[in-house]
Amino acid sequence: MSLHAPHPPITVAVIGHTNTGKTSLMRTLLRDPGFGEVNDAAGTTRHAESGGLYVGSELVIELTDTPGLEDSMGLLDALENLSEVPADARSSGPELLAGFLSESTLTERFEQEAKVIRQLRRANLVFYVIDAREPLLGKYRDELRLIQMSAKPVIPVLNFSAMPTALTAQWTDLLARHQLHATVVFDNVIFRFEDEKKLLQKMQSLMPARHERLQELIDARSREWSLLIHSASERIADLLIGMTAIRTAVNSEHQDLSQDSQELQARVRQAENHCLKELLHLFGFQAGDIRLETLPVQQGQWSRDLFDAHQLRKFGLEAGSDAAKGAAIGAGLDLAVGGMSLGAASALGALGGMLWRTGKRFGKEWTARFRDEHYLCVDDATLKHLWFRQKELLSNLQHRGHASVRHSTIHEKSGAALPDNFPRWLRQIRSNPEWSAHNSPDEGRTLIQREIARTLREELEAPV
Repeated sequence: MSLHAPHPPITVAVIGHTNTGKTSLMRTLLRDPGFGEVNDAAGTTRHAESGGLYVGSELVIELTDTPGLEDSMGLLDALENLSEVPADARSSGPELLAGFLSESTLTERFEQEAKVIRQLRRANLVFYVIDAREPLLGKYRDELRLIQMSAKPVIPVLNFSAMPTALTAQWTDLLARHQLHATVVFDNVIFRFEDEKKLLQKMQSLMPARHERLQELIDARSREWSLLIHSASERIADLLIGMTAIRTAVNSEHQDLSQDSQELQARVRQAENHCLKELLHLFGFQAGDIRLETLPVQQGQWSRDLFDAHQLRKFGLEAGSDAAKGAAIGAGLDLAVGGMSLGAASALGALGGMLWRTGKRFGKEWTARFRDEHYLCVDDATLKHLWFRQKELLSNLQHRGHASVRHSTIHEKSGAALPDNFPRWLRQIRSNPEWSAHNSPDEGRTLIQREIARTLREELEAPV
C-alpha cells in the first residue's frame, strides 16, 4: 500500500493516424482483447473510450483511445485562419487549439479531429502511435505539428516494429528532428514485457513529479507478470507429472487393448486441452486464440524398475521403519523362547516388516505378471512431444499481444534439446503412480513440480 496521499490519475491521450494501432496498444496495456474494436479497416474507432492501469484499487493511469487523425493538413490550414484568436496569440499552440474548439463550424467540419483535440487538451501526456512500416509522408509531419501545439509531453510509440519492413531508424531520426527523443519501440502483436516497462519508464522521465507513483505501477505490474509466468509454468509441470504417472491395468487375454489405448489417448489429449484453456484464461486471452495440433499419443508397457536409484532410496527409508517394527516383534519372540532362537526371530521379524510394506505398496504390480496383466502408460516419445509443445505454448503466451486477431497453432519444434533431468523426472514420476491425481498433496510431487517449472522458466529466459 502507498503511504502518500492519493494523486489524481495521469491522463494519457492515445493519438495517431487512422489504423496505426491505437486501440491495439490499449488492448495490450489493459490485457483486454475485448477493448474497443480492431480490424484492418481505417477509421474503426469513432469515439473516445477509456481504460485504466491500477495499483491495487487506485487508478494510476487513465488511457483514452481516440479516433484517427484523417485531415491534419486541412486542420492546420484552418487553425492558421482562425478569426477568433487574437493576432498576438497565434503563435501559441494551446490558444489556437482552444480557439478551434470554440468554432462550431470548424468542429462540425473536422468532427473526428475535434474529438482528438479535446482529449489532447485534457491529457497530461500523449502517446503518439506510429505504424513503423509507413513511409515518412507529409501528413505525419503535420500530425506532429498539431500534437506539439498542445505543449504536452509526447511519447512516440513505434508499432509493428518487429516487421521486416519497419522503418524504425528513419522514424526515430524524424522524431528527433521534432525534439521528440522519448521514442519507444512497442509492437502490439509481438509483445515483450520489457517494452512495456520502458514505456512506463519514459513516462517517469517526462513526468518527474509522478516518478514515485509510476515506479509503484512498474513494480506492481512486474510482480503480476512474474506471478503469471510462475503460475503457468507450475500448471504445465502439473500436466507433465499427471500424464507421466498415469497408467491403466489391462489383461491381454480378456480385454480389448485397442480400446484401452484409445481411452488412454483421449485422456491425455483432454488433459492437455484442459490445461490450454486454463492458461488462455490466466493470460487473459479468449478460447480459440491459440490452438494445439492433435497430440500423437502412443502407449507403452510399464513395469517398475526395482533397481531405480530413487526408488531404492525411497524403499530404504520406508523399509527402515517397518523393519524396526518387525524386529521388535521378533525380539519379543526371542525373549519368549529364552533366547534359544539366537536372534533368528528378530531377523525374520525385520524381513517380515519389510516384505509387508513392500507387498502393500507394490504387490499388485509384482503379482500382475503372474495374472498375465500389465499396465499401459504414456510412452517417452509422447511425453517429449508434450514437453516441447507446452514450452512452445508458454513462449507464445508470453509474446502474444492482446491486440492480435490471428489464431496461433502450436507445433512441436523438432530437433530441440530436452532438459538434462528429463529422463530422471520420468523415472521418478512413474515410480509414484498416485501422482497422476491433479494437485496431489504429496511433498515429493510438489518438489519435482517446482523443479520442472523452474527448468521451463529458465529455458524460456535463456538468450536465443
